Amino acid sequence: MSIAKSLLRERVCRKKNSWVEVTTTSAGATDFSTLVSTELGDYKDGALKGKYAKVTSGDTLLTRKIENNFSPLGMVKLWRVFTAQIASGVTVEIHDTDPDLIDDAINEAIRQSYPQLCKFVKDRTLIAGNILINADFEDWAVSTYPDYWRTSVSTLTQDTTYVLSGDSSLKVVNAGYAYLSSDNHIMLLRREDTDSNKFECWALCSTADAARLQIYTKTQDGTEATTSGDYHTGGGEWELLEVDDVSIPDDLGEVQIRCAVTGANTAYFDKGFMAGTVYEYLVPSKLDVVLQAFLCNNWKEYHTDSWAKMYWTQYDNKLRMDDYTSGKKIELVGYGEFDALSTEAATLDCPTVWENIIATGALAIWYENFAMTLSSKDAKEVERRANKQRVDFERLKALNPIAIASYQSSRSI
Repeated sequence: MSIAKSLLRERVCRKKNSWVEVTTTSAGATDFSTLVSTELGDYKDGALKGKYAKVTSGDTLLTRKIENNFSPLGMVKLWRVFTAQIASGVTVEIHDTDPDLIDDAINEAIRQSYPQLCKFVKDRTLIAGNILINADFEDWAVSTYPDYWRTSVSTLTQDTTYVLSGDSSLKVVNAGYAYLSSDNHIMLLRREDTDSNKFECWALCSTADAARLQIYTKTQDGTEATTSGDYHTGGGEWELLEVDDVSIPDDLGEVQIRCAVTGANTAYFDKGFMAGTVYEYLVPSKLDVVLQAFLCNNWKEYHTDSWAKMYWTQYDNKLRMDDYTSGKKIELVGYGEFDALSTEAATLDCPTVWENIIATGALAIWYENFAMTLSSKDAKEVERRANKQRVDFERLKALNPIAIASYQSSRSI
C-alpha cells in the first residue's frame, strides 16, 4: 500500500482536531493576493487571521499566511501574494500553524520508527566477481556524479526514465566521459600486469557513433594509453557494449574505466561489469541489513532465475562472500530505512497499519517542538499531550517488530 504525504498530514491534523480542507469556488484576485471558497463563508470575519493556507492542487503549490478573511464572500486575503492567480476548483488546506512543520514532524517520525517500521528490499544490482563499484549507477551522494565515479567535461545526472537494471541509470551529456579511477577505487589496481581485460556495459543512445566504452592506463613514468570499444549503433535501444582484450601494464600508476560520449550527444549507461578477484562488495545504499543472498543466472540476461543460497558476512556496509561464480547475478534480500517524503507528490510504501503509527509519532514530535516555542506556563498542556502521543508511539512501534522470520521463509528455492 502507498500513502501520500498529504494523507499523512491529514491524519496528523485530524488527531489534533485541526483539519480543514476546502475547494476554491471561483478564481482569486488577479493580483494573486486572495483565494475564494464558499466553504470559508462559515468562518466569521477575522476568524482565520494568522492561520496558513496551503494550496495542494493546480499549478501553484504554495503556502501563505492569512492576513484576514471575509465571511460573506468566503474570501481569504494573504499577507504575501501567490506567484499566480489561484483558479477555481483547487484544494486548499487551512492550518493553525505552518504546515511545513507538520511535514518535518512526519519525516522525523519515519526516521524514529526505524527499524521497527522499515522497507523490505530485493536488490539485483551486484554481479559476482565484478571488480567495478557502483557499476549499476544506483548510489548518488551528490547530483553531479555517481558515488566513486567522476566526470571529464560531460555532464552526468541520475536518470530514472531510461533504466535497464535497478532504479536508475547514468545519463552522460556532451563530449567527454564518466570514469571510475583506481584513485577512487583502489581494487582496480589488482588488474596490474594482466592481459585480456574486458569492460562491458549496457548503453542506450539515439545517435550512431556517439557512445562507447574505454579503458585508460597510465604507468608510473607517465606513459598513457586509451583503448576504445565499438560505438553504439544508435536507434535508441539498449545495446551491450564492450572494450576487450586490453593489457594493463606492470608498472601501473592509474587505470580508468570510462563511459564515453562524442559531440553534443546524450547516452545512458547501466549495469557495467569487469571480471576480477573480488571477495568484498559494497552493500547498495537502499539496504541496511541483508537477510538473504542468492546467486542467480548470468548477469547479461534480463530475467532472473536459478536462485542458489550464498553464504556471506556483513560488517557495516560491506559484504564478504568467498564462494561464488564470477559473472552471475547476486540477489540480496533485506531491509532499509524509508526515504524522507521530500515532495508533495512523494508516497510511502507501507502496510496500512503503519500509517497510524507514523501519524502518532509525528503528532508527538510536533507537540514536543511546539512546546519549546511557548512560555513555561503555556507549555505544560502541550507537553502533556506530547507525552501521551509519545507513549502511544513507542507502544505501537513495539507491537510491530520487523518480520524477519517470515521474510526469510518467503523465498522457495
